[in-house]
Amino acid sequence: MVYNAWTDSLAEADLNEGDSNMERVEVTWKKTVIVWWSYVWRCTVFGAILGFVLGFIGGLVASMLGQGEASAMVGGVLGYLGGFPVSIYVMKKILEKQYAGWSVALVSDVQEDQEVLV
Repeated sequence: MVYNAWTDSLAEADLNEGDSNMERVEVTWKKTVIVWWSYVWRCTVFGAILGFVLGFIGGLVASMLGQGEASAMVGGVLGYLGGFPVSIYVMKKILEKQYAGWSVALVSDVQEDQEVLV
């Protein structure tokens, strides 16, 4: 059984045997750079925006509590920590993205009768 991401269903198919919805393509340096750049620029832009907002709020709250000297550190730490959820969100979006004629797919290699050990 192979998961068909386009119809959200399981189907009998082999990725190497001409499935009409999916065809395995070669991982080239060009495709690798396209996916990498798509991830990097989104993380940079969204991370900077969230980092600025969280840093500003954290610094403002710290200075309002009379911790003016710690406001920069609090703002920096909150801004840094904001990058983690941003990078996870961006990765999910990259995995869902359609590129020019191809997409990134997660394909299970476990058969129905096999047990998965995590």
